[in-house]
Amino acid sequence: MGQNSPKDITCLTVFFCIMIVLLPLIGVLQQWHLSCFQNRQKEKEYQAKQETDEKMKTWLLTREAIIKDKEKEELTNKVNGLQQKCDSLIENQENELKKFYLSILSIIGTKDD
Repeated sequence: MGQNSPKDITCLTVFFCIMIVLLPLIGVLQQWHLSCFQNRQKEKEYQAKQETDEKMKTWLLTREAIIKDKEKEELTNKVNGLQQKCDSLIENQENELKKFYLSILSIIGTKDD
């Protein structure tokens, strides 16, 4: 067996020291990279959920507005229908009142003769 020179031992010692320092450092870097990746994924998922929630909220508000517009239109149509009925009743009452007034005048006119 040959003897190792001090230079070889020093090189091996430096190599092992570097490996002892580098291997844990590489592990730490891998964990950090994984953590960053997971955080980015969570952020993307959160943003996607926020966008979906906003779209759903907008859709619900739009749907509610459409329903209110339909209800308003239905109420307007009912009010217009009632207004037409009232106008018709008023016109009929006015005509009846005119007939009554004319009949009273004709009765008064015949009594004066």
